[in-house]
Amino acid sequence: MTADLKKTVRILSAALLAAYICCNIIVYFIPTIAITTGGEGLTEYVGHMGRFWNALLHPGEDDIVLAGWVGSLIAWAWFWFESGDNLVHALFLIVAGICTAKTPKEGRKILDQVQQDRPFAPENAHSFRRVGRLSLVIAGAALVRALWELSRGALALDDALLIFVFLAGALLCWVLSALFGQAAQLKAENDLTI
Repeated sequence: MTADLKKTVRILSAALLAAYICCNIIVYFIPTIAITTGGEGLTEYVGHMGRFWNALLHPGEDDIVLAGWVGSLIAWAWFWFESGDNLVHALFLIVAGICTAKTPKEGRKILDQVQQDRPFAPENAHSFRRVGRLSLVIAGAALVRALWELSRGALALDDALLIFVFLAGALLCWVLSALFGQAAQLKAENDLTI
């Protein structure tokens, strides 16, 4: 492996680690944001998340940071009693967040194999298959949320887009999984040939 490729793999690995950490932190705060937004949509969640982080990390003179962190922990028990819309949006974000947090972990496994000069290891095929399953779970959660919104007479175009994108991502990962599995099998057969 060339020095440039090794450097690129290290940079990508660090970026995936940062994405993994950020996803886990965001998933932790989803119930708090769900309780404090009062049933707003996905775009409002994102905007409120920025205001929430700003208030939590840059408290005013009367704010207590520890109370915010403890309150967010209490929110995990409290948000189950929220109204239907708020609970459905929060559950979707939690499922999607957990699946999204697991994806960089699989990416790091693939990059570790590449770093060891084993890009066509069978483990990479398994990692691509897992990422495909995670994408399918997110698409399923978006489908459930879309059906929920349609049952209430709301138009769910953002959910339709998410379903399409994550189904396409799942299919792509499964194709890559099959390709890497076949390449690993061919490599194993060639290694046995003298």
